[in-house]
Amino acid sequence: MLRGSIRLFISSRVVVFFSFLIFLLFKDLYLFAYMNASIHIVQYSFLRLIVCVLTYIVIINVTFNQERKVLDSLFLASVVTFILSVVLNIKLSGNIILIMALYSIMTVSSLRVKFVRCLFIAFLSIYLDSRTGLVVVFLYLVHGAFLKVSIYQRNWINILIFSLISIVVIQLYMAVFLYDDAYLNTLLTKRPYIWGVYIENALSNVMSFLMGHGRISGDFAEQVGVIVSEEFGIGRKYSAHSFYINFIYEHGFVGLITFLSMIFYALKKNVSLALMKYNEYVLFTLIAGLVIPMYIGGVSVFDILLTYLILRLFVVSNENSTYN
Repeated sequence: MLRGSIRLFISSRVVVFFSFLIFLLFKDLYLFAYMNASIHIVQYSFLRLIVCVLTYIVIINVTFNQERKVLDSLFLASVVTFILSVVLNIKLSGNIILIMALYSIMTVSSLRVKFVRCLFIAFLSIYLDSRTGLVVVFLYLVHGAFLKVSIYQRNWINILIFSLISIVVIQLYMAVFLYDDAYLNTLLTKRPYIWGVYIENALSNVMSFLMGHGRISGDFAEQVGVIVSEEFGIGRKYSAHSFYINFIYEHGFVGLITFLSMIFYALKKNVSLALMKYNEYVLFTLIAGLVIPMYIGGVSVFDILLTYLILRLFVVSNENSTYN
């Protein structure tokens, strides 16, 4: 039971989610045993399962009001992080600061507070030369404005899901057919080329197409950096810079389609107004994931937020929601 809040039981959706994680674990065990994959992918699968179990325990012991206060405080955390990075001359990913601020914008209901925080994100995006946060916030504001239109208000989940799927398909098209387009690589800071390297490996054989290669290793990320350096004259270790390309490389198209099907099913089942915030949190995190590397059960700021919000989505339902 959530203290002072709702009764909670292990629902069928929670069982399905953890069954999926166990499937990924056995899949990685198979890759290790029969496909000469590194033992590290199995170790990470165990770690991912443990992290998700611990996250679930946290979720069922945190009230919705406590959670809302934490998400709201992320704005102050983003301001402090930014100031410390400037004062101490520490180079941080601007996306981390911007995404924290994004959640704080989505949490508050006051339009004035939202506007002030949006201005801060706009300033950070320009100062840190980080377009991702600015684009995601802009899309959220457009979404908020369209919610006043009745037809959008009734269908916004379907519209955003369709839009997200369409952009993922476009992303995959660029990775396969337009990975070497000079204009796109300039506009998207070499991402199409990086996506192309990962997708090429994912499509290298039937097994990797269906089940992936397992966790991206540091060695492979370094190899990608070398390939990118040969093409552009500069490179480093590169993840796929996309949650979806990452997922395809690690778990194949079967893994990605299964995962997204579970998420979209949960989103469409949670139709009450009280759950609208969770649907927004998850959908806009997934939108940010188009250009930001994230991992279920990982340990980065992005990973922790993504894992928490997705698990919370599977825990809450129309019957047990008291988010208000």
